[in-house]
Amino acid sequence: MAGNRTPQTLRQQLVRYLREAEGPVGIRELGAAFGLSKKEAHVHLEHIDKSLRAFGEKLEVEPAECGKCGFVFAKRERISSPGRCPSCKSEHIHPPRFHLGPPDSGSRS
Repeated sequence: MAGNRTPQTLRQQLVRYLREAEGPVGIRELGAAFGLSKKEAHVHLEHIDKSLRAFGEKLEVEPAECGKCGFVFAKRERISSPGRCPSCKSEHIHPPRFHLGPPDSGSRS
């Protein structure tokens, strides 16, 4: 039978979207494209990150940045946006952006 394909799960669709994006994608863009709240999108991205690692790929995160003083949250390990800048205490934070990184050359087996 022609067209007998299994439909993709939401997380598979998110991975495909990230692969086909022309650049890093913000959480709001993902939410709008898939009808997800920010919290739902974060949960899916965390799971996708763990799943991709099993295949030698990884979810690359461009860190959040303070819109007032430019502080970059480079050491932050969580995917979600921080609430306030530790440097200037501003709440004007540019959220992190996501894209898929290349497979690890020395992946663990």
